[in-house]
Amino acid sequence: MRSCSQRSINVRYLLTYLLKCKVLCITLNKKNVICADYTIQCQPLHLVSSAKYLGVTIDSKLTFNEHINNVTHKANSTRALLLVARENAQAA
Repeated sequence: MRSCSQRSINVRYLLTYLLKCKVLCITLNKKNVICADYTIQCQPLHLVSSAKYLGVTIDSKLTFNEHINNVTHKANSTRALLLVARENAQAA
């Protein structure tokens, strides 16, 4: 039999996973969208239009536009940081 502390640890892990779980309906046809309400341990899962999975942002139409925008934004931010660091190094 498990102790109370083991049960509370399992509940914490379950709550952590519940916060990460989302429902993404993938469809190319807007007219006949079939989405159900999903629950885990009576906790409803949130419906989202896009989700990040293994570093790739997947949207409901599988266009990958949001993923491209995310990668471009991250690359531009890194580039700007490197330019500032280079200017500071040259000034010193």
